[in-house]
Amino acid sequence: MSKSIIDNLLYMTKITVLISILISNCLLMTEVGAQRLNYKQGELILCFHPQAHQSSVIKKYATFQSKPTALKLGRCLSDQMNIWKATFDYLTIDDNLFMQALLEDPQIVVAQRNHFLKRRSIEPNDPLFSDQWQWINMGERGIADADVDAEEAWSLATGGVTRLGDTIVVAVIDVGVDYMHEDLADNIWVNHAEIPGNRIDDDENGYVDDVRGWNVLLENDDITPELFAGGVPQTHGTEILGMVGAVGNNGIGLVGINWNVKLMNVFFNTDLNEADMIAAYGYILAQRQIYNETNGEKGAFVVASNLSYGDEDLSPEDSPIWCAVYDSLGQQGIISCTAT
Repeated sequence: MSKSIIDNLLYMTKITVLISILISNCLLMTEVGAQRLNYKQGELILCFHPQAHQSSVIKKYATFQSKPTALKLGRCLSDQMNIWKATFDYLTIDDNLFMQALLEDPQIVVAQRNHFLKRRSIEPNDPLFSDQWQWINMGERGIADADVDAEEAWSLATGGVTRLGDTIVVAVIDVGVDYMHEDLADNIWVNHAEIPGNRIDDDENGYVDDVRGWNVLLENDDITPELFAGGVPQTHGTEILGMVGAVGNNGIGLVGINWNVKLMNVFFNTDLNEADMIAAYGYILAQRQIYNETNGEKGAFVVASNLSYGDEDLSPEDSPIWCAVYDSLGQQGIISCTAT
């Protein structure tokens, strides 16, 4: 893990640790008594120092205040940032005091709870939503020029590659995509450095058989859309990818703001929590970092990521690791876009 990544985490930690502890202690009774907790009880997100031995840290906290913690290390959420998910028995110990002890441990850069997230609505119910007035609006629908002036950008470029020949990639974290859709198939990103189905990490990026992106739950590249309760595929991910990069000037369907762009898919389900989201960003970070380190021989030139989820009740004090992830993505050259 690079010094800049550690600095990001330490900066967030110094200004938030004491505030987080005070808020947690003061509001604990209110949270329990008045409303559903906004985090998964018994789950933590830990960022270890590069020199730390995770197993020894876990062993160190096998007991806390003479009580067993059942602390276990789960999956690695980001190898580049040394971020891990952990679980413990919150019924046997005081979890606020336990969190405070972890925060004060020199082998742990920062510790935080695993918060729930929720999808932010981007789908208005007006009947003209599908007519794409947002790109170019001459006044036929609503106010003239109430748009993003897409034609001004398209007169210069419609996507594709940079001046230096880097293939432009946009990563979307969502509930899966119809990657065979006739208006998307040509723009779906494929990891050509990976051999499908051989169960080998051919490009040595830390992910096995990630040909069509990554499913953070199944830990494979299954990005087919999640199903509604009635068995009907969800379309949100497909719609978002269409907005970003439906193939343009092909005489079919709609057009994305980018006519020619590679769309990287990172799948999660609708029960999204912070750990899953950080794991998704971890995949994106790994791909761009490897691209930078190998001068484009491996990885992907991801320039932006999109997430349609969030939580209006969380603050940087609650989620220092999440904030540091955005800093690290930015340092590699990735703009992070989220719904509001």
